[in-house]
Amino acid sequence: MKKFILSAVTFGLLTAAAQADMPMAPAALPQPAQAFIQQHFKNTGIMYVEQDDDDVEVRLSDGTKIEFYFNGEWKEAKAYGNPLPVTMLPNPVANTLKKEYPQALIIKVEKEWNGYEIKLNNMMKLFIDGNGTLLGQKLDH
Repeated sequence: MKKFILSAVTFGLLTAAAQADMPMAPAALPQPAQAFIQQHFKNTGIMYVEQDDDDVEVRLSDGTKIEFYFNGEWKEAKAYGNPLPVTMLPNPVANTLKKEYPQALIIKVEKEWNGYEIKLNNMMKLFIDGNGTLLGQKLDH
């Protein structure tokens, strides 16, 4: 019985360790992720990079957190200091955002299957498709 319990505990610990975030070197980021950071966050350094089961998380020196798929395509970005640049959005989406809320700053963006979910510093959450059509909005506390 002791062997069984010891084996079960060991297996559990090994499984948990395998699922833990693994640090990786910034140079090991996929090229599209590196290009994205260089293009949209020019004067911001990479603090650390972690890989887990389904994505790669990058934390920048200004506090920004960006999650990438393993192929280097970004899937979510969140600002913890400076606002996110509107340049990271496709032009139709950026134009709708500027038209609807010209003074607001972006604090979070998530790519979704049908477009983008964008949270602004005025507590509005917008849902905009890839063509720039505003699908919905709500006050998000």
